[in-house]
Amino acid sequence: LAEIADDEDAAEAEGECELCRRSLALTFHHLVPVATHSRYLGKCLPHGVAEAASDRGPAPQPSREFLHSYGAMLCRFCHSTVHRFAPNAVLAERFNTLDKLREQPPLARFVEFASRQRQSACRCR
Repeated sequence: LAEIADDEDAAEAEGECELCRRSLALTFHHLVPVATHSRYLGKCLPHGVAEAASDRGPAPQPSREFLHSYGAMLCRFCHSTVHRFAPNAVLAERFNTLDKLREQPPLARFVEFASRQRQSACRCR
């Protein structure tokens, strides 16, 4: 998938996927994709990001450090599905929190399906 520009160097870890809640190898999903960072650096964060990130500490600033650290740990199956769901610009503007992603009917149906799959059964390629 050429559209997955923000996980090329993604660190992998074992743990629980923040969407489907299965324990698998995880990749870091930038909730504001890296390809769109230049649009926000030193300017204004996309609508909803500041509110969603406020529970992490002080009010977030549109800095490189914040944008690179604002994300979620997803299994490869969920991560690929999110990027197939919408282009990076749309993910940055409209689907930039886990709650916003979970509220979308196509993704909600996918997450329900994925959560019922065996942990080793998912193949996204």
